[in-house]
Amino acid sequence: MKNIVGVTFLLSSFFIGEFAVADSIAIENKDKLNVKVMYGDTVYRQSNEERLYDARNPKEGEEWIRIVASDSKESEDFLDLKLRSSFGIADASRGCNYSLLVTESSGWKLVGQDSGECSRSQNNYKPEASHAHAYTVRNESEIPVYPAFSVEKDNDFSSDSVLGYLKSGESRVYSKTTGYWKSVNVKDNVQVGFYNPYTTSYVKCSNELESIDKEREFVFTKNHQCEKAK
Repeated sequence: MKNIVGVTFLLSSFFIGEFAVADSIAIENKDKLNVKVMYGDTVYRQSNEERLYDARNPKEGEEWIRIVASDSKESEDFLDLKLRSSFGIADASRGCNYSLLVTESSGWKLVGQDSGECSRSQNNYKPEASHAHAYTVRNESEIPVYPAFSVEKDNDFSSDSVLGYLKSGESRVYSKTTGYWKSVNVKDNVQVGFYNPYTTSYVKCSNELESIDKEREFVFTKNHQCEKAK
């Protein structure tokens, strides 16, 4: 009985966390650029860490999110993005959720929303090395799930223990330069899936390892299946 109660509490905590905050942005910053996250005129986060996550409910005067990245000397703004927050948007029940991969030499990629008033995706990422293309995973279901990857052999999945789970509506960008893929030594091939904590099982997006030879996007759907978006 204790185990059942513990599992129930754990899964319930997912839902509590999921609806507690409206907007989120996950940033992969491999070159440790100086990054500021602003809502309106207020700087909420400022860091040069390789991974940055910010989530909050915007308030009046914070209709726009601004992401500014500058070089190590802060002499030049490498990137200055203005993104719509969910404040004042009637149909943004899951908030405006974004993920950003930013590099000094290969450019940047923003994953935004496909519909509604939140900002759209933008892609200015051009990898210098082969098999360094960006992969995007997105959670369109109502439950939190973990992105999962098999690296050395088919169907030998492990979930992302570095960045954790994706809440409903969230996305994340991976490449060989980003935290979790570096930690598990992704090279030229990978198999993508999702770990469903409610069924304690992996949902495969393919049946085998695939070459990282182009950008791809994988979606955990409302039916709790995986679809390749491109």
